[in-house]
Amino acid sequence: MKSSSRRSGRLIADDRRAAYTMLELMIAVGLTSLLMIALFAALQQYFSLQLDSNEEITRQQIARSLLRQMTRDIQSVVFVKKLANDETSGTSTSVSEGSSSASSSDGSSGSSGSSSSDSSSGGSSSGSGTTGGTGSSSTSTGSASSSSGSLDGNSYGQSSIDPETVMTTYTNGLVGTATDLQLFVSRPEKSLAYVASQDLTSTSQRTSDLMIIRYLMAQSGGGGLASAIADKESIGTKSGPVGIAKLEGDLYGLSTAVETSEESPQLAASKLLAKEVSGLQFRYYDGLSWQESWDSNALNEMPKAIEITLTLRNQEDAGEAFSDNVADPYALPETTHRMVVPIPVAEPFVTESAL
Repeated sequence: MKSSSRRSGRLIADDRRAAYTMLELMIAVGLTSLLMIALFAALQQYFSLQLDSNEEITRQQIARSLLRQMTRDIQSVVFVKKLANDETSGTSTSVSEGSSSASSSDGSSGSSGSSSSDSSSGGSSSGSGTTGGTGSSSTSTGSASSSSGSLDGNSYGQSSIDPETVMTTYTNGLVGTATDLQLFVSRPEKSLAYVASQDLTSTSQRTSDLMIIRYLMAQSGGGGLASAIADKESIGTKSGPVGIAKLEGDLYGLSTAVETSEESPQLAASKLLAKEVSGLQFRYYDGLSWQESWDSNALNEMPKAIEITLTLRNQEDAGEAFSDNVADPYALPETTHRMVVPIPVAEPFVTESAL
């Protein structure tokens, strides 16, 4: 009896020693929780880095596509440099090539010591009958154009250029500000299906190879074409940049629409390229320094190069630009993409020392 009671007591004691205590259970649960938290944090960081990497790749693709398209359009610009007739008084007046040939055939050549011309029309017609007619004429002393240049008598960047106004008068070159660039390019229609100007019914039709291409930021809460494009694309009431927009169409059709103040043809020829773009900036190189604006007809020369700077945001922030929702404060910050585009038709810069 005593031996059996001793055996049962030992078995009970052995069973008690084999069980887990409350402290051991708490330690095990705590270690398991720490392991799960560490695993969750590692997975979250991995997915966050993966999403950021995909976002950066997407931005790079968008930026490269936009810059490639803008480079092609900029390098397709046509420009007719005006001729310079030096007079005995030392002043020279620039005239277009078409005007000079027509004036020699008609027998009229502006031979006065100081000839004036209408600079407001900006060189809209090439081939006028007399020199000093329509078209912008830049007057300088001893040279056709100054290396430092001026816009309507003001220094670079101080002249207000209205791209919508010059659209009705210019036929070649480019006009640009810090946030707006308008190009006059020559690009044949793919099927070569042209119509007469009087038969033009839509912006998709072409009357010639000449086209107007304009890049600008669509911004809601403003005015003009930029605001109209933003109002057409956005669904909220926020004010600010909506994305980069492009206006492209026939020179005659768009200039006529602007001249008659018709907004629907301009909107039909406009499209929003990328809502991810939150900032657009242009600068123009004259051979010495970068300028904030350029008018090739007023300056009688093209810039040597154009610097394009794009600021891109993520797709979530771009989507919020169309609504009234609050943007994610933890989203990937904006990135800047820059490219310098050389101008093939620009003349090489010659310093005064070289002369």
